[in-house]
Parts: sequence; structure tokens; C-alpha cells
Amino acid sequence: MKARQLAGLDARDGIDLQRLLRYYVHCLGAQAASGMLPDRDSGRGSAYFLLGQGSETIQSGLGSALPAPSQLPKPKSTGAQADGAGLQEYWYGYPAVTLPERGGDGRRRTAVRIAPLLIQSMELAPDEDGRDKLRPNGVPSLHTGLITELLDDDAAADLLARWQPTWQEGNGTQMVRAVRELLTELGVPELEPLDLSALSERSVMDSLRPGAHNAAVLLAPSGVERVASQALVDNLLQMSTRTGQIPGTALDALLAGGGDDGSVGGGDAPFVVAPGPCNESQELVISSAMTRPLTVATGPPGTGKSEVVTAVVTTAVAAGQTVLVASTNNEAVNVVAERCDAISPGLLMRTGNSEALQREAAKLERLLAQPVEAPGRGSATVAGELRNRHARSAAHRAEAARLVGEETRVLDLLRQRARRADELGLPVELLEGAWSGSETAAASRWEERARKAAAAGWLSLGRWRRGRALSAFVAASGPDPAAPWPSWASGRPAPPELLLALAEAVAVESAVRERVPQLLAQDEDELKRVRLESAAGLSAASGELARALASEAMVRGRSLMGQRLQALRRRSGFQKSQRNLMTHLKGWAISTHSVRQLELVPKLFDLVVIDEASQCSIPSVLPLLFRAKRALIIGDPMQLGHIPGITAQQERQARVRAGLSAAQLEDHRLAYHVYASYHAAAQHGEAALLLDEHYRCHPAIADIVNGYCYEGQLQVLTDVRRQVPASDPFGKADPAPVLGWVDVPHGESARGSGDRSWRNAAEAGRVRETVDDLLLRLPEDATVGVVTPFKAQKEALARVWADDERVRVGTVHAFQGGQRDVMVLSPVATGNTPPRTTHWVAGQVNLWNVAVTRAKSQLITVGSHAFWQEQAGLPALLAERSTVLRTGASADQDTAGRA
Repeated sequence: MKARQLAGLDARDGIDLQRLLRYYVHCLGAQAASGMLPDRDSGRGSAYFLLGQGSETIQSGLGSALPAPSQLPKPKSTGAQADGAGLQEYWYGYPAVTLPERGGDGRRRTAVRIAPLLIQSMELAPDEDGRDKLRPNGVPSLHTGLITELLDDDAAADLLARWQPTWQEGNGTQMVRAVRELLTELGVPELEPLDLSALSERSVMDSLRPGAHNAAVLLAPSGVERVASQALVDNLLQMSTRTGQIPGTALDALLAGGGDDGSVGGGDAPFVVAPGPCNESQELVISSAMTRPLTVATGPPGTGKSEVVTAVVTTAVAAGQTVLVASTNNEAVNVVAERCDAISPGLLMRTGNSEALQREAAKLERLLAQPVEAPGRGSATVAGELRNRHARSAAHRAEAARLVGEETRVLDLLRQRARRADELGLPVELLEGAWSGSETAAASRWEERARKAAAAGWLSLGRWRRGRALSAFVAASGPDPAAPWPSWASGRPAPPELLLALAEAVAVESAVRERVPQLLAQDEDELKRVRLESAAGLSAASGELARALASEAMVRGRSLMGQRLQALRRRSGFQKSQRNLMTHLKGWAISTHSVRQLELVPKLFDLVVIDEASQCSIPSVLPLLFRAKRALIIGDPMQLGHIPGITAQQERQARVRAGLSAAQLEDHRLAYHVYASYHAAAQHGEAALLLDEHYRCHPAIADIVNGYCYEGQLQVLTDVRRQVPASDPFGKADPAPVLGWVDVPHGESARGSGDRSWRNAAEAGRVRETVDDLLLRLPEDATVGVVTPFKAQKEALARVWADDERVRVGTVHAFQGGQRDVMVLSPVATGNTPPRTTHWVAGQVNLWNVAVTRAKSQLITVGSHAFWQEQAGLPALLAERSTVLRTGASADQDTAGRA
């Protein structure tokens, strides 16, 4: 109840921004520490190494080095350290502590994390014989992540602040005494007697209890994520001390819905500059991004999300505004950068990590080494033409809308006519045939006559007039009516209600006769031709304008481009050189992991675009929104989402430390381990705009996810004439089905190497046959993808076509954003798969949505058809709609059975 009251106050007064930012700092800290609390069963030999033999010599002071394990990951080249890549940390400690995850259901083996209680940083270096050795470069300290897991925040903070190693170097007895005192304070039992002279791993790998073991642990977490997280943490901490600068930024709009006046600088909205095709739903997103502080857009698969982001960049640059494209997904950023480079290399600068900085430097070298090609026409001239083209296009669109409105009204009239005729028991053919040879006015005159007759009383000869009117109606259809008349046509007297109902039907018929000729007189083909020409002209003029603007900007900013290149070469001055160059080159792109490359200044950019926002965590985008006046958040909650790196318990600790309630975070969709940036934006922005025209998949493929994931809101406009024809890999079906299923009824799933993930050998074998046969039958330029939910199955299949560029093998996560002519799906799970794993796979709607929509012209599933028919959700729907393909063996069996 108290939490709900807090949430109510928060909804009225707004969430405390400083507390929220520090909540995310705590979450990120817990996530960075996750590499220091690896999974005991899956992380051995990679994330950590168990030292369970010999004596403990490092923390006791009895030795100065220990041999490096042969499989210890080595640091990569130091040239990438500007981005944290190549950093490799080593932490040694004693004793090993096992920490089972909370919430085990008793039916399965509980996940257990492992870490040393005392921890010490180590350096890797060769000895005089060239053998790798690990040497301590610090003093023992407490494992922070372990302590915060075992104690509440206050007790953990107190212990971490006051604890110091108290034993003399080389005195193992004092060290064991100090360790036991710590274990007692933490409430951790000693599951194996501590003996520094004889380390052991007897109990470590089997224990399901929290406790200490007489073994040492060497942790080997990668420094990449830790460095990226630290940069983000630094940004968030700085912002938490500058919350007064948040109002008026896109961050304000996200967190509080502030500043939405619906205009840009009080002027007219900039016109859309889209070098590629642009439909109405896409234009609406672009216009909103240019005019509103916060725009949220949903981009289902194949609806042109990347085209929209590219058009937003060109539109902003044409309006003289700075724009930043960012995403946690590097591939999404690269796609937009490549599209912009194809228009003009000066349109968008891709910066970020060390690799991106190297590519940026190479690009600047190329641009500076060659003279800028002068545009045929200046940007002002092209902009004027584009503005005029938009005006003509708007007129054509209005005419098309008017025509559609007329068609809709005629359709409504036809439905009304059918309904009224049905109520009268009157065949529509008789109504259509009445007065067919005379002008429309004759029907209108009869309608008026019928209404007067129906209202006439006895003194006005009403009975006689009604009979005469009904006879006139029957006679109007001619001597050879198209259908038999109902019995009321010859009945007398004619009821007033009948004449009134007939008058209403005739009124509708008159309206139909008036509007249909007008509609048929419209030259729809000509209007279609004009609109297509207009769209092509808009695209051409937009591309010309983008190229002209980029060329002019490179001419004006040539000296600043040189300064930026020098900053990249000397690896300093990144922020200043980038901000100076922004005065001319307005478009930039970056990964959220590289936020430290940008100066932390509010409203540094006019617009920031967060692409694939459903995969971006909330804290990863907050510093970018702080740097922008407006934001476009574009993603799809029905595709793969953000994967939190912390447990619910860790999130709770971060929330309590920050002084926030669960209800507050839930009310604003800001909980770190539950929501992505898309959800938070959708909660606080206007209703999400939907890109509703799908162009990638064959309609039979798109219809599966359209109905299940998008409530049928997508218009599937795929041009199948341009697609590779579907092919039956076994040559039995003609025509081949778009949705095919290769049945593997007797396959069995098994654990992968290291007891991790799942694979299905029989299914993998049939996938190999299917893909090899497809490659023989498909055109040489056709591409094939093999997708599976399980890494072990992917690893087994990837080796088969390692040297064939036509085939790409990957997990679903690797395929998001990609597409292939034909996709082969290997779901792996079957009858012997544990129910928990099966339910997980079947219930992953986002995963199946992405897997299905990677296919352009054909999707072939390889697995147990009967098994998946019995499941629920998307896989069952796919099994229901797929045609089982007959292999050679099954065809022979069918023939034998018939004989």
C-alpha cells in the first residue's frame, strides 16, 4: 500500500531524477560485477579457473607468482584500448565461495555462482624462461559483489569500509583465522576445512549449498563491457549533479513528458527529404521527429525502418539541424551509415569505438585527398524545386484521397441497397432494373410520389394512390423482369409502411446511379501514373539535395575536417574536434557504448535517433537524450529485446539504495531488468506511430506474424515478382510451397559441448541435406540462411558451409536486421527435450517473429512436425500452415504403401 501511495505521488509530481540516475548507476555496477560472479558450471575454464591443488601462496604471502593456466584468455592488441577492447583482467582469491541462485523450484539443478571471498588483482607476464606467470599487483580486499549479495546495503557498506587484512605476510595461521572471522560475520558455513597447505576441489563442483571451500579461484573477466559501463556510469553520475539542465531536453520528454509544444522554433515543419521511397506512415514518423520533443515509432520487420532513419538524417541536415543516430546494436548503426554514404560520404560521420575511429580517420583521409565534386545545382535551387514537388504531390495525394472517399461512399451505398432490398424480400436485380431505360430523375419522381401517397389520408384518396404508386413501381421494371416479384407486389391495398420502405430503397438506388458514372469517369490509371512519377521525382530531388548539401558542407568545413583527422591520429581532442566539425557536417552516428566520445553538453544535437530501441537499455540512452533537444525512439517490442545483466535481487538492492519504490519504476516503465528504452518512451510519449507497410516477405510468410504479433495491422505489399521462386529441395512438389516443413520424426535433442545449450544431430543432418539440395536448385545469386534458437546447434552447422558465402548460419540474435531469399529453421526441441526447455522455446514470441521474418521468398522448417503441432503459439501456427515436404525416402514409402 505504501509503495502504491508513493507511485501515486510520483505520478503527480514526477520521479526524482537524481535518484533515478543513481539507481541506474547501481544497476550498471551490479552488471559490471556479474563477470566477477560467474556461473560455476558453465564458466569453468573460461570465466574462471579453479585452483584446487598445491598450496595457497599468493594471499598468504608464501609465494610471489603462480603459473598461468594454459586456457587463460590473453589480452588482445593494445591498439584498441581506447574503447576497452583488448583489456583483460585477472583476479585471484581465496577461499572459493559457492552461492546458489535464489528461487530454485526443487525439480532442477540450481544455478550456482562462484567467487573468492578475498580478491586480489593480478598481472600476466612471462618469466625469464618465457613461461606465463601471474603476479599480484595489489593487496587482498573483499569481493564487493559477494559481500553485497550476502549482506544488506548498510551492513555491506560498513564491512567494506572497515575491513583490512590483519595477518602478517607468510603467516598462514593468522590468515585462516581472519577468513573464519569473516565467514562467521557473513553467516557463510565452512563446507570444507580450510587448509592453506593442501588446496582441494572435492566439494566445490558438487555443492548446492552456500558456503566456503578450501580452493582458490582465478577470475578472468573481459574488460570491454566493464570499460563501456564505466563510461556510462560516469555520464550518469555527472548528469545526476546537473539535473537542473535536463528541462527542455529530450531526456525531459522521456522521463516527464515535458516541453511538448508540438512545434520547432515556432516556424513551419521542415519538408521531408527522402532519397528513397517513402510511404505515408514513414512520412508521418519523419515529420513527427522534426516537430515533437519525443516521437515513438514501431518498426515491424520489413517495414523500412532503416529507410526511415536515413530519411530522418537527410531531412534534419536539409533543415540545417544536427542529428545523431545511435543504438546498442552496432549493425543497425552501420546499416544507416552505409545508406547515407551511398547518398553522399559527407552526409553522416560514423564515429565511436577504436575500430570506428580508425574507419572515420580513413574516410576523412579519402575525402581530403580528393577535390569535392561541385553539385550540378546549388542546394537552395534544389530545395525550392523539392518544395514545389511536395506541393504537387500533396495535391495528387488529396485527389487520391478524394477518390478513395468516393469509392468508400459508393461501397456504403451498395451495402445499404442490399440491406434494404433484403428487408423487403426484393431481389436487387428488380431494383436495378426499375426505370433502367430512363433518366435518374424518373426514380426520384417516383420516390416523391410514393412518400406523398404513403402520407395521404382517406379524404385524399390515399388507398387508391398507394395502389397506383405500387403498380407504377412494378411496371417500371419492364415486361420481362430479371427475377420473380415478391407476393406484396400484387397485393392490395398497399400498406403505407411498404411504400415508405420502397421509397427509401429507391432513394439509395438513385444515389448509386448518380455516383457510379462519376466514379467510372475518373481516370484512375492516369492518377496512379502521375503519383508514381511524383514519388520518383521527390526521391530524385531529395537525393540531389542531400548530395548538394553534403558537398557544400565539405567545402566549408575542409579545414575542420583536417583538424578532426589530426585529433584522431594523435588520439586526443576527440570531443572538441567533433563538436567543431558539427558546425558543417551535421549528421553523426555512434554506438551507445561509445558515449564518452561525445561532449556531455545539454542540447548538443537538435535530434537524436535511437535505433533498435527495444534492444537498448534505458540507462544507455539517457546520456544521449540529455545531449538532444528532440528524440526519435524507434524499435519493435515484438522483436528481440534488451537482455539485463543483473538478477532481480540485484535490481532490488539498487532500487532500495537509490530510495525508489518498485511501484514508481513500474508506473513509469523504468525498471532496469524489465523494460528497454522503447517501453519507457512509449509510456511517456504520444501513442507510438506504426510503420504499417511490409515489403520483405512473401505474403504467406508475413501473414503468420502479421496476425499473431501485429493484430493484422500490416499491409503486406511485397512484390513477389522480384523474389526468387520457392523451391522444393527434394523436387517432389510443383509448385513448391512457400512454407515448407521437412519432417524429422525420430530426432532427439542432446546437450551441447560443456553441457551447454542444445543440439539435435538427426535434425542437423536433415538441415545439411536440405540446404545442399536448395543450393543446387536455386539461382546462383540466391542466398540461404540457417537459423536456430540454440548455440550448440548453430556451432554444429556453421562448420558445414564455413567457406560458402551463399549460406549464413546463426542464432536468431545474429540474424536480427538481416534477410535471406530462403531461410531454413532448425528448432531442435523434440519429444525428449525437457519440458522447461520446450516451453521456453515455444513461448519466445519475439524469437520466432525474428526467425520467420528473415525469409524473403521461402521458409523451410526442419524438425518434428507432429511435436510442434502439439505446442502452442507461433510454432504451432507455423506447423499448421506449412506443407510437409516429401523426401526421397518418404516418397518411396508412400508408393510402397499404395501398392
